Amino acid sequence: MKYYSLFFEARGIQSYIFDSGKMKEMVGASELVKELCESELDRVIDHLGLERIVPKTKDDSRKIANMTPNQIFFSRRSGGVFTAIFADEAIRDRFLSIWSLLV
Repeated sequence: MKYYSLFFEARGIQSYIFDSGKMKEMVGASELVKELCESELDRVIDHLGLERIVPKTKDDSRKIANMTPNQIFFSRRSGGVFTAIFADEAIRDRFLSIWSLLV
């Protein structure tokens, strides 16, 4: 089975976060970046009707081997970075189009 990945990293955000030097603005900017890869990312997943694969144990990683086209797996998802795995290239491309528009 083929898999298709998508890597996203909010680059160059450190200067945005630390430019003002004011603690409240740094905290606020950090929250905005965090929300980007949390609630905003969830909005895109929900919009496409994708099911999240969330392995809870090492044995659950076998679920990835049986991915269906409507599923998404994140091997990394934190801060301003994520790596998503798809079983369908067209769905990955649709996801990328919507994500690019949103960001």
